[in-house]
Amino acid sequence: MTERSSSGANLLLTPVRLAFSTYLYGRALFPASPFSWLAPVWFYTCGALATGQWSLSGTSMLRFMLGLLLVGPLLGSAWRGAHAIVLLRQAGPQKSNLAPSPKLPELPYSLPDSAAHRLTKRLNATWASWRQVETQFAVPLIELATGSAGALIVAAQLGPWTILLTSAQLAAAVATCAGRSGWANASLAVALPLTVAWLFGSTLSGALAPASVLVSVSFGLSTSSALSVARSGHGLLWQAAPQVVALCCLLWIGQPLAAAGMGLLCVAQVLWAPLLPEPGSRAAYFRSLQLPWAAAMLLAAWALGTAQ
Repeated sequence: MTERSSSGANLLLTPVRLAFSTYLYGRALFPASPFSWLAPVWFYTCGALATGQWSLSGTSMLRFMLGLLLVGPLLGSAWRGAHAIVLLRQAGPQKSNLAPSPKLPELPYSLPDSAAHRLTKRLNATWASWRQVETQFAVPLIELATGSAGALIVAAQLGPWTILLTSAQLAAAVATCAGRSGWANASLAVALPLTVAWLFGSTLSGALAPASVLVSVSFGLSTSSALSVARSGHGLLWQAAPQVVALCCLLWIGQPLAAAGMGLLCVAQVLWAPLLPEPGSRAAYFRSLQLPWAAAMLLAAWALGTAQ
């Protein structure tokens, strides 16, 4: 294989590696596996449990499986494509070995330095730039488009609330493509999909309950903060504070025993905090924490369902 064809193949493989990453949503949604990729499904299941109207009838199971398809591969693919575009933009466009494309034709009767001539030059520059990056962005864009289309089709079968939540989440995914890869952008790409996954589960049986919305936002923000803690070893307060809000919500709806149980499960993250300053021990911290964390979410969802 020639050097030219080899480099061209590498350019084609680059977006594939970025888009079809290990994680369904293109990034780890929790610092330790399996919760890093299982988190959307777990949030969705807890949201369904929080309605208090769960049943094993054929219609309920069909709606649950459709929601699982929506939360998993469809929205996951859309977010994964968006995340790949962010990574490609952050890395900067790589030059390709494509043959120069013919220029767009000049507008007729345009004089040098006229408005029509300047417009043609700008269009030619845009076309040349797209030719340089199209092989890199093609796969993520296709994944974003197909995931979005499939998600909207499935959401249309599950009711107006699901359509609204899906549209908002897809709009956020598209917005992250144009934004910079900063703290706010990363938080949006983690907290929003997880929160909406819980809300999807809650909408299977009717309207959204305010308490369930508050708890879902709390756990979504807490999970997003955990990724920041895993990187820096600092910010445990931001990880724990949203869980305190969820605990207060359980007290507000008259579930003190569930709130106490959730508090005992969540206190583990404070007791094991001495592991955080050392980078080598943070992975062990979050591996040990994920089971109490998931159990606290399940207990909160059960308490919300019982209070309905």
